[in-house]
Amino acid sequence: MNPQLNKVFSKLAKEKKTELASEKVELGLVDDIENKFKKGVSTFNKAKNDYLKSKSLLGQSLFIFEDDIEQDLKKIKKITKDLGLDLPSNIQKIEADSKAYLKEATKLLK
Repeated sequence: MNPQLNKVFSKLAKEKKTELASEKVELGLVDDIENKFKKGVSTFNKAKNDYLKSKSLLGQSLFIFEDDIEQDLKKIKKITKDLGLDLPSNIQKIEADSKAYLKEATKLLK
């Protein structure tokens, strides 16, 4: 084969390799962004599910503090009053702590 043709084919082959290399880099970037996007979506979905579960649990605790404990406190206060006794200190603490948790849960649910 003619030496000049060999040079031309050699140069053409090198140029194609360069183009393929740049296309590989571009495809690598596309793969990277697709993988990062998938990871972002996955992380978002997990966080969203965790948030919704937490919100539900906060709602349940709100109900416990607002209804169940409050009703029991009313009964205990009536009984101790009828007996002429002071409200026990542990019940006073539960009442105060319950109100604090109720306030915080309400604030978090807004």
